[in-house]
Formats: sequence, C-alpha cells, structure tokens
Amino acid sequence: MKELAGYTILDFYRLDLDPEFFRAKKAILSTTDWNKFIFGLSGIIDKLQHGYLNKLNEKKIRPREGELAYLVDEVLANYRPRKNEKHNFEPRRKQEALIIELCDDSGCYSLKGDFGEFLKKEFEARINVHQYASAISLFCDGKESARILETFSKSSFSANAASYTKRVKRARRSNIFRLPEPFRPIRNIKKTEGLDWNLEDIQAYEAQEVTRGEKSLIGVIDTGVDYTHDELKERFGKDKGYDFVEDKEDPYDLNGHGTHVAGTVAGKKVGIANECTLLAYRVLDEDGSGSEADVIAAIEMAIDDNVDAINMSLGSPATSLPLQQVCSEAYKRGIFVAAAAGNDGNSHYNYPASLDGVVSVAATTRNRKKAYFSNSNDMVDIAAPGVDIYSSLPDNDYGIFSGTSMATPHITALAALGKSLKKIEAKELEGLLKVSGINIDDKDLSGYEIKLAQAYNLVKDLK
Repeated sequence: MKELAGYTILDFYRLDLDPEFFRAKKAILSTTDWNKFIFGLSGIIDKLQHGYLNKLNEKKIRPREGELAYLVDEVLANYRPRKNEKHNFEPRRKQEALIIELCDDSGCYSLKGDFGEFLKKEFEARINVHQYASAISLFCDGKESARILETFSKSSFSANAASYTKRVKRARRSNIFRLPEPFRPIRNIKKTEGLDWNLEDIQAYEAQEVTRGEKSLIGVIDTGVDYTHDELKERFGKDKGYDFVEDKEDPYDLNGHGTHVAGTVAGKKVGIANECTLLAYRVLDEDGSGSEADVIAAIEMAIDDNVDAINMSLGSPATSLPLQQVCSEAYKRGIFVAAAAGNDGNSHYNYPASLDGVVSVAATTRNRKKAYFSNSNDMVDIAAPGVDIYSSLPDNDYGIFSGTSMATPHITALAALGKSLKKIEAKELEGLLKVSGINIDDKDLSGYEIKLAQAYNLVKDLK
C-alpha cells in the first residue's frame, strides 16, 4: 500500500476488470467526514459493487481538509470545484422547493397567476408560476415548507380559496436532480496529444468543413458556465443566461461540470459547433444538486429565448407530469432536447432523458463499445463518446471527465450543426441522427439497437 501522509488510502485489488476503465491499481481519496467518504463517493463505490471488488484494505490516516483525489495510472490528479472571487454568491440552497400540481383544466396562465398571487399572501415563499406546465413552484425554508404541505393535505384554507384549491391535484416536494456522477475526473492536463479522439470518432473535423453551427442558439441547463474561459467567451453575447439557484442573472459555474459540457458543445479548440451561440441556465449548485422546479423553469426560459437546442447533462430517477409538459412544449416548438441516459450501468430510466420528445444519449469508448457505466434501455436514442473526454473547466483550466454527461453535448452540438444548415423540426433531426449514425456491435447493449452519431454523415445531406 502506498503511503501518503494525510490521506485515507483504499487499496483496491480488482478482479476481471475492463482495462479500458480500470487501469489503475490504487484509488486515493480523502475527505473531512469519514461517513461522507464511505457513502458519498458513489461514483467509485457503485462501480465496485458490480462484482469488481475482490479485496478492500482501508487505513485511516488524518485526511487533508476538503480534498478528493484519484491516483490514475500513477498520476495524482486533484479535482475540486473552484470558487472564483469575482463571483461570490449568497446561497439560496437552504430553501426547499415545493411543486403544486394543478388539474389539466387549470392550464390557463391567468388562472395560475391569480392562484400564485393568492399563495403569496398565504405563505412566506417565493412563487414561480409555470407558463408551460400545470404547476406552481414555491421556495421557502423547511418550517414553512412543512406548514404548506400540511395546509394542502388538510385543505385548511379559508372559504374564499375554494375556487383555487379545488383545482389542486397535489402538493409535494420537488424531485431532486443531480449530475450523473463523472468517473475519473482529471484536471491540470500537461499532455494533450490524442485527447481529441472523441472529435475524430464522430467526424467532427470533417463536419466543420461544412458548418460550425453558425446562427444556432444552444441552451446549456447545468451547473452554469464559465463564460470568461478562452474556449467559450466568444460564444456568449451580452445575455449570458440565468442563475436559477441564486435567482440572479449571472450563471457562472461554481462546479466545473457545466463548463466542461459547454466546451464540448462549442469550445474553440475542444468543441464541435464552435461558432454557435450559447446561453447558460444554472440549475445545479456547486455540489451538483438542484430541484425539479428550477429545471422546469430553465426549460421554460430556454423556450422563450427561442433556442434551437437544449442540453441537459443531469437527471433524476423520478419524473412528473409538469416535467413532461414542459419538455413536450419544447418539442412541439421544434427545439431539439438532449439529455444524459444515466451512469448506473443498467437498464434503469433516467429523467428527463427517458421522456417522449427528449433524445436520450448513451456513452461509448474509444473502441466504439458501450461504456460499462452507461445505461441502455428502450428509451435510449443515440450514443456518443463519453470516456476520457477532454474539455474546458473554470478559470481557463482543462480536464478529463467520463460519463453520459460528457456524451450528451456531442449530440447537442450535432443538432447545432444541423440546425445551422436547415431549420428542421426536432423529430426530423432526431431521425437523421439515427439514420446517419453507425452501428455499435456490442453484446452489452442487451439487444437494444443504439447507433454512434456521425457528424459529417449528418451535415453532408443537409447542406
């Protein structure tokens, strides 16, 4: 066992591992909270539960505060979200998000608006009346949240509220959305040769000879984006998007995930559609967690901003009618919506990826095989590279992430290329993506037919 003073060391002796993903013999991790260390690092622990772990030795040594590190191929790579001093936010995350689902006949926005005004008077909460879903969201502290739920469960409103409350289907806590855990994050990359394998694998360079996504507007719903990054600053106009986590107009990325995703979509050197325009919608906090209420609101804003495509490299095992309604509205308006299929390594559904009208994206390896962590099911539509993806990180940094989160922006970028050539509907574009893709011959697909997207094959027929 390698000794590093100040670290908790796990020595993994692995059995029958895929060498594409498990080249390292040791993983070194450290945190200030031992319980959080054991249970919070699901991105590694989950992988080891699939019969891969033969022996685990643990040695407790006083950890260094706040550090998370992996030793991969004998390269120690620290990854931590960085706080930019120019973007100090007062977090709103201690508030709980509630969703009041309304009956279908309550779809009239003016009616919902009146109900929203009523709720403002009744409760100490910030109210968001959803425009394209039969729902109203409330943000409040935990004590007020409990009071609101109890009031609706007992229908203990005054008589003059009957006209509103009779249209309420249910009041509930908002579903939680999180990042599909990226595996093997590495930053501070010194050697970049060969790290553009993903761009080569989907014909990005050939497609860029035809179009680079000019005039396409892409919405990235994620942890925000570092719009000052050299790779991305030319892709943003005066309007950067919106921060729903802090309820501000500055969607700066305090995590890194959204910047990595945006780099793949439109980075100057690391991206595909590198002449499109981006809008960032921050719905996940620096820990990669957020509410369904904010995701719905972000999709609604993207619709109103007339984006051509939406990228959602996030997910939840739970779905709802309001989420389906807002995704359906985007689809009806011809907006291409792509989302991550999930990193559970099974056939489970992840949302919004598994909703109708949303393109669900799986991840592939350099060998054009399904990545072991990638979900595959009857709702997965297309695949793209998702292992060891090199892209931008905040503060003009770069790093390597793996996950269906990393595969999804490849598909969104291809949508940007396609829409720059022809203003086609989302349904037609999805069909062309599938037709122009190439077959993946992999027994791990469990009988599901999923194709690997090919950018040049797509755009050559549209030019």
